[in-house]
Amino acid sequence: MRANVIIFALIGCFVTVVGVVYTLLTLNVDPGGIEWVGVPALFALAAMCWMIAIYVWMSERRYGGGAQDDEDAEVHEEAGHKGVFAPYSWAPLVCAVGASLAFGGFPIAYWITALGIVVGMIGVVMWVMAYSVGHNSH
Repeated sequence: MRANVIIFALIGCFVTVVGVVYTLLTLNVDPGGIEWVGVPALFALAAMCWMIAIYVWMSERRYGGGAQDDEDAEVHEEAGHKGVFAPYSWAPLVCAVGASLAFGGFPIAYWITALGIVVGMIGVVMWVMAYSVGHNSH
């Protein structure tokens, strides 16, 4: 896992630097100022890379390094606990339907967007409460 943290951190650093340079270049070259598609996209990509790097780093701290970090490791050493996973749930599907309606509603009709936001909020509440209701409550 150590290699994954390093890879995503390096990609995050690179994309952050590229985002800053791109912002400065478009600010000075473009007569309208900052280019409002590429700049947020680059910084969103950098944020996602950093989030993955931090998540993998925290997982490594919690569960220890994997066998892939040891050059003399055998295949059977990779077996075992892989992390904490949410129980079987319909909540991700509800969230996906809500997001599809919310984003798909913009070009069609605003009431579809409003419906998608409501459905998405219901899905998020279902997902957050997955460990607190029913069979999986504790």
